[in-house]
Amino acid sequence: MPFRQTIAAKIFGLAIILLLLTIGLACFLLFEVTRTTQDLTVVANFDVPLTQSVARLHEFGLRRRLAFERWFGALNAAEPNPEIVAEATENYALFTRKLTEEFFRCAAHHWRLSEECTGQSDAGRGSDTPGSNRTCLSDYQ
Repeated sequence: MPFRQTIAAKIFGLAIILLLLTIGLACFLLFEVTRTTQDLTVVANFDVPLTQSVARLHEFGLRRRLAFERWFGALNAAEPNPEIVAEATENYALFTRKLTEEFFRCAAHHWRLSEECTGQSDAGRGSDTPGSNRTCLSDYQ
């Protein structure tokens, strides 16, 4: 009987098989971590700065609207306070300039992103394509 083995040999064989499976799993997971690191690098270098820029656009737009409302309210008062009018005018001009600068910074970042993505697969980047984002930025301008 050539298949007659002791229990110790069978357990040892099972231990070797489990060890090989564990080594194979470790190699596979190491490969997946490397791939995930590349994906995180893409997100950190492209998506996060663009998101922060859009958030600043939103903030500056809100502050500009607030300055306009204050300016408009001060001008419509029975007796306009020249200090409030001057401060609101200054804030409106400041946030208009900041909004314009941030818009061009955001657009430049987006154009660079779309140039780097041209010809590459957008797998994992959702349904937003560089072309649709460009249209959105053009509409905003």
